[in-house]
Amino acid sequence: MTTTATHAPVDPSRTTGTDTNATTTSPRKSGLYDDAFAYGPHLASTGVTFDVISVDAPLGLAALRLLRERKVPLGAVIHDQRWDRIGYLVPSRSDEPVSDVELRCGPRQIGLGSWVVLPAGDSEAMVTWLQPPAVTDQIVDHLTPTRIVREALREAAALGEVEPQT
Repeated sequence: MTTTATHAPVDPSRTTGTDTNATTTSPRKSGLYDDAFAYGPHLASTGVTFDVISVDAPLGLAALRLLRERKVPLGAVIHDQRWDRIGYLVPSRSDEPVSDVELRCGPRQIGLGSWVVLPAGDSEAMVTWLQPPAVTDQIVDHLTPTRIVREALREAAALGEVEPQT
């Protein structure tokens, strides 16, 4: 039995010179991009460097508004329009106690063993940054403390600050 390898069409603008074989000319090596994946979303594992607190968009937006009004230093915040969810990047493995009610029906903390989609920066994409990560090498600058996020979510829910869904 013989097998033939077929290649998908290659966009010549992503290669250098006359060679259009994407397997031999890496965009990263060619110097065309600082990051070969800078133009699309990233799949990132959670639980080691960061966790994500995920909530329904109306509650998440109300809490974000409260945090911004109070000028709280914010880490990165994601809006996933596909599922109408807001995700706050928080330090991993928080030891903060969570009530039984929150465990059953409140915010979900996505941690070790899970993956999340991180936006690339395109404001028209289905997954976007509401608060982009800080421009720094320190991971702590990209995260909002878990306690602060949970307090803002509780307060937004208690105040009825939740924006109605359309």
